[in-house]
Amino acid sequence: MTAYHVLTQTQATEVYEDNQAAIFLAADPKFHGRAKHIDIQYHFSRDAQARKIIKVIKCSTVSIVADSMTKLMSSCIMRTLHIWKQQLIFLCQMSIC
Repeated sequence: MTAYHVLTQTQATEVYEDNQAAIFLAADPKFHGRAKHIDIQYHFSRDAQARKIIKVIKCSTVSIVADSMTKLMSSCIMRTLHIWKQQLIFLCQMSIC
């Protein structure tokens, strides 16, 4: 017989978000007039945050590396991401040696 391991969550999972409106919508249980077109079934993040399953954290757009694949970015942001990439490659090479 196979043994199953049950994992329990001891603290909220951190969700990093750069959209201020999405953070307010997830945190505020009040009805928002501008968000009335959003079906209530899609507000599961609000419920998860209220039950301390997730914690929505504001971060800058530069910190979200996936945005470089989906959005037009300034050359300054692209240079910053390139520097981070080079540093990560260097750190990975150092740990192999």
